[in-house]
Amino acid sequence: MSSNTNNFYGNVSNIQLQQGNVNSIQTQTVTAVETLDFDRVSEFVTKIKKYDSLLEDEFGDKAMEVRQKITEIDALVQKKENPSKVKMLLMDLKNLSIGVTGSLIATGIVEGIKLLFI
Repeated sequence: MSSNTNNFYGNVSNIQLQQGNVNSIQTQTVTAVETLDFDRVSEFVTKIKKYDSLLEDEFGDKAMEVRQKITEIDALVQKKENPSKVKMLLMDLKNLSIGVTGSLIATGIVEGIKLLFI
């Protein structure tokens, strides 16, 4: 008999575990509801865009990548499409900002993204 260990580090949802049974079947119905306040994200992106001229000073060679993320987020938010991709892009933007030390703009981006997900 083998032994399996499941370790979860963080939030877990819609997971099914069946242990100690052989050749059994189980079903699970999951209704995925992606929620995202597109208006709040739009306001946040608008605030970031005000500092566009400072991105090179703050982010250096990552400034173009930051701009691309902001542009992608803005396009999806305007269409109110694909909330999971918007969330992914916001997390990418957050990760880019975390890597920048001593930047008020980067710190504002990190904290602003945290507030979007409360």
